[in-house]
Amino acid sequence: MAVFPTDPVPSYEQVVKQKFRTVISLFDSGNEQRRAKWTAPRYDISLQFNALTLTEANTLWNFYSARQGSYEAFYYFVGEADNKSYSLSSEYVATADGASSAFNLPCKHSTITAIYYNGSPQSTSAWSISSTNGANGEDILHTVGAPSSGAVITVSGDGHLKVRCRFANDEMSRSLFEYNLYKIGIELTGLGPST
Repeated sequence: MAVFPTDPVPSYEQVVKQKFRTVISLFDSGNEQRRAKWTAPRYDISLQFNALTLTEANTLWNFYSARQGSYEAFYYFVGEADNKSYSLSSEYVATADGASSAFNLPCKHSTITAIYYNGSPQSTSAWSISSTNGANGEDILHTVGAPSSGAVITVSGDGHLKVRCRFANDEMSRSLFEYNLYKIGIELTGLGPST
């Protein structure tokens, strides 16, 4: 899958908005029942640029065009372009199949402080991290033995968060694209984990 270019660097801090999907049922008694519909949150991102060269503007326009607007998903690594770490708190990694012991992490250049199976912390002797060896440059978690089938694996620490996303706007002229780069920002819509 394509990865959003790290050059040019956004001129302003990227805005990352976390989204959840919750079904809420309200009962006549006034009580309510809630159920999470998504295993992991989605992240919407807004990027704004300032005074780009023609080459830099072309890089971004060509990336947008190659994705066919909103059609093709890609990865964006939060903080990679400006080399800032993002705090990871129980970020979803995978649901174990009972056989695999290597998992792509939702980040790269990470410092992982904890691994959880179904919310239970695992001993640091039960796992290790390989930096940037994943298919898209993400870090890889190696476990000692495969986690039980159905176990939800999450991590905490910091690094460059990997977000699967698409362009929010499907229809733009080149001049509108450049206007958005400078004035409004380019909006990326977060998607769920690929299956």
